[in-house]
Amino acid sequence: MLLQAILIGLVAALGVLGDQMGSLYINRPIILAPLVGLIVGNLEQSIVIGASLELFFMGAVSVGAYIPPDTIVGGVLATAFALSTGRGIETAVTLAMPIALVSQALGNLCNVFNSIILRWTDDYAAKGNYNGVVFTHWLIGMITVVRRFLLVLFAYYLGGDAVGNLINAIPEFVTNGMAAAAGLLPALGFAMLMRMTINKQNIPYYFLGFILAAYMGVPVLGVAMIGVILVLVKFKQPQKQKLYRGCLTMMTSKITKKDITNLAFNQGSLGMEFSWNYERQMHIAFAMMMNHNLKKIYEGDEEGYRDALVRHVEFFNVTPQLAPFIGGVVTSMEEMKARGEVDGEAIASIKTALMGPLSGIGDSIFVGCLRVIAVGIGISLAQAGNIMGPILYFLLYNIPCFIVRYFGAHFGYNLGFNYLQKMQENGMMDKLLSAASILGVMVVGCMSKDMVWTTLNVELSRIGDEVTTLQSILDGIMPGLIGLGGTWLYYFLLKKKVNPVILIFGTMIIGVIGAYFGVLAG
Repeated sequence: MLLQAILIGLVAALGVLGDQMGSLYINRPIILAPLVGLIVGNLEQSIVIGASLELFFMGAVSVGAYIPPDTIVGGVLATAFALSTGRGIETAVTLAMPIALVSQALGNLCNVFNSIILRWTDDYAAKGNYNGVVFTHWLIGMITVVRRFLLVLFAYYLGGDAVGNLINAIPEFVTNGMAAAAGLLPALGFAMLMRMTINKQNIPYYFLGFILAAYMGVPVLGVAMIGVILVLVKFKQPQKQKLYRGCLTMMTSKITKKDITNLAFNQGSLGMEFSWNYERQMHIAFAMMMNHNLKKIYEGDEEGYRDALVRHVEFFNVTPQLAPFIGGVVTSMEEMKARGEVDGEAIASIKTALMGPLSGIGDSIFVGCLRVIAVGIGISLAQAGNIMGPILYFLLYNIPCFIVRYFGAHFGYNLGFNYLQKMQENGMMDKLLSAASILGVMVVGCMSKDMVWTTLNVELSRIGDEVTTLQSILDGIMPGLIGLGGTWLYYFLLKKKVNPVILIFGTMIIGVIGAYFGVLAG
């Protein structure tokens, strides 16, 4: 039992360490639940539970400064308790959110200590002590790793019997109600994604995705492929535009292609979210990403190097996959600074100017589009207990992310800030954002039909053995109507500033009441 608890704790630790390996999004239930299943000895069931919890936590993603419920601890412990007690999806869903919220609260308390550590970071940077800066990065990250490891270990080892007794004491209608709520809550996740991506121009594409799934049976991958074709046709450029290249590439530079590739994949670049903190978010990792190039640029100029290191431990936040692009731009400007062509304030201003628009584009592409497609395809396989579901999810999300890291760093360095301004002026950036949102909402529309499974179990008539239910009537009118209506109801409530946590618990209460009276089923 102790060994099993330790191994399950290590699964939670791995979920955190994914943030140091390139923000791999392995902190999701679709990845972590099967690992728990391998330890407990029930892989197939854990894959199914992982798919259900992934839908349950669909909207629980970190965007900007928003910190969602702890999907790592919630998903890992809920899966472990459900499997160890011989229960299924209903039990995992019942336990997941309360555990996730408790762990989030504990994490918020621990984050208070980060302010102390950040003072050390400032002191190290002012002295040009790069190793000290790295130490604070790993200290902040490892505190999170150890906290989640110990929380899962002790909760599973000491609380297993208590949780088992609690689960056995839960009335059947409560677990059935939680299953009904779990079937509806993916609609809340879709609504949270829509709040980030949908607008008047792309609403028709949401309904196109829904109709393709509802009336033609097109799966998620098919809808995504149709979406790509539509985007290519809609935004096809009539002629190739010549890329503007800054004068930097024409000059002799200490920075080589190898240095820029290093910038895309070094420990700072890959660990943008590992030392994330409320005060200045990704600033330590950004300074680490820049350090190798700064040392080459300011070789023999200790004061210049120290000033640059201090400059880059100021506030920074962007979609992690686009950080190397900004790093490339900043590297080119640091070279200009070393030649006396710009001052440090200009570099800080450019970095700040890039964060907002690139975060908007990056979150739409990677969180609102690519992740949705990867999750949709992965879940469609994982719901049948197919191990290819988690594997495909991992590959479909991360391969494009690492490609963007590599080319983003090189484009940022070679094209520089001037080209980004040109993209903004000629509308290319708006087209890119629009294309990502169209593709994302089409896939969300498809998933609204396929991945909301709550049914209205109201019997309207019975003739012999043939029973007519309210659900069958609704399916005759429009398949997936509950998913469609639920998604837009949640979207409306979110637009009215209703707290998502209130919506989650409200859905759970409605599910339990509906199951008690025989109205709802999961």
